[in-house]
Amino acid sequence: SRYALLQGFFHGADDVSVDEIEQAPTHLRAVELPARSLVLGRRIGELELGGARVTTLVRNAIRTVDPGAELAVEVGDTLVLSGTLEQVGTAEGWLLRT
Repeated sequence: SRYALLQGFFHGADDVSVDEIEQAPTHLRAVELPARSLVLGRRIGELELGGARVTTLVRNAIRTVDPGAELAVEVGDTLVLSGTLEQVGTAEGWLLRT
């Protein structure tokens, strides 16, 4: 199941152009939720992630791949986001708002 997350993530120099890499929905970014995040207590399915999706949640050193939409986020959770560069950047900014 982890292969699907990384498939297409690593591109060779001749594989695609920079523009194609920026648009490919294969970028991953880990975001740790701060104590004052406005999203604390919300369910993953309620998060406004701008097209990105949560592929993994890490809580107390326990990794949950493809967490359910009903799981509420807590302080210190690390969410691994997948999407285009723009999508994960937007989602990260929203998750880190305090």
